[in-house]
Amino acid sequence: MLEVSREEVERRHKQAMLEAYDQQEARIFAEYHKRLQAIAAHTQRLKTLIFREIEKVDVRADA
Repeated sequence: MLEVSREEVERRHKQAMLEAYDQQEARIFAEYHKRLQAIAAHTQRLKTLIFREIEKVDVRADA
């Protein structure tokens, strides 16, 4: 009976650790995704600004 209890405790501990790792993985992925989205948005803004500056230079060159 004691051996079964020990096995059950070990099984529950393993399950709890797996769930904790899963939650940690989800938090890490969410943070990674949030940062990646911020970088993509920043890159898009920079691209827009650069193209606007290029258009200004092209207009001045044509004048």
